[in-house]
Parts: sequence; structure tokens; C-alpha cells
Amino acid sequence: MFNNTLKFKGRTAIFIDYANIKAWVKDKDFFIDLKVFYDVVKKAGADKIIFYYGTDEKNPSSFGFLNKLRSFGFEVVTKPVRYMKISLLGLLNKRVNQEWLKKLSAEIRKILTIEIEKLEKRNIKLFSPKANFDVEITLDMLLFLDEFENFILFSGDGDFVPIVKYLRSKNKNVIVIAGRKFLAGELLRAANTFITLERFSARIDGLLKKQDLPKRRS
Repeated sequence: MFNNTLKFKGRTAIFIDYANIKAWVKDKDFFIDLKVFYDVVKKAGADKIIFYYGTDEKNPSSFGFLNKLRSFGFEVVTKPVRYMKISLLGLLNKRVNQEWLKKLSAEIRKILTIEIEKLEKRNIKLFSPKANFDVEITLDMLLFLDEFENFILFSGDGDFVPIVKYLRSKNKNVIVIAGRKFLAGELLRAANTFITLERFSARIDGLLKKQDLPKRRS
């Protein structure tokens, strides 16, 4: 779909599930220069570049962040972040966490359970932020079905498998770009092509920059 000089062949739309990409970037202790990203893919011939990310009233800077992206040229789709309550005891009792608990000693498991039960009685909950854009991205892909030959999805979320398969059934070229650790295997197999973010970012000078860690006081 693109050659060694990063040129897209045919009308191309890019859909960026930023929460998924941000998780990969943070895992690498980098941050992504989104101005560099936009300029590179625009120059490569992208006709539409849509950025999906939530706004958070608890984090006012998120509004300024999205406004900055608009100034770069991104089309931005957003909605408020919702905070979902999580029961500590419910989290502990999930099957996947039960497997983890089995690796602890019986004494540690007992202490952990007792402490969590104390927190539950005090009605202390965890809050998980949530702003999933699977539906919005899927609807936009369907909306632009007849306008583009190439659909580039920056996400590794397995929830996109059905829309990727549908696009391919309509003879669209679908490429998925995601970090190795953040890619669902079924999504990889559904797309025409998969490119790791590691490989993609290596081709763009200045895209990733190292996080500046706070200096320790002497």
C-alpha cells in the first residue's frame, strides 16, 4: 500500500484509536510527536486523518490537547471520559486474577483478602476511566466505504475484527498498525497487512521522543 518512501497508493483514510496507541507509547517510555506524524502521513498522500480520543473534566488539559491537534490538521472525534466503579473484591475474584493469586503463598492470599474485604466494607472503590471509540470508528469506516481504497487503522483492538473483515469483503485494502504487545492476533489475521508500531516509527525521524523523567533532588 505504500512504498519505501512512505507514499500511499490510492485514496487513503487513517483512523487513529489514540488510547490504544498511547498505551504502547507509554509502555516504551516515549511520547509521540503528533505534529511530525500528521505532516508525514499527509505528505505521504493520506486524504483523511481522524483522531479519536476522550475529553476528561478531571483533566482540563485534555481539551487543550485536542484543540492543538485540530490546529495541526487532524479531524478530531471526541466524547467525555466516563469513570466506572470497580469492586476490589470483584476484581480479585475474576478468573484471570485467581490464576495470579495461586502464585502467592496461602498466607499472603489470606492477608490480601482480609484487607480488601475491609476496604469493601468502607465502600472504597477503584475508578477506571473509559472512553471507547470502537463504535465511532466502525461507523466512520462504513460511512467512507465508497470514498477510499485504503483504510489504515492505528489500533490493535480485537473489537475491530468484524469491520476489518467487512471492508475486505468489499475489496478494500486494510492495514493495521499497532504495537506488538497491544495487538489481538485475530485482528492481525483479518487485515490485508500488519505493520508493527516499532517498524513504522523507525521509518519516521523525530516521531518518538524519550520521556524526560523528573530529576531527583540531591
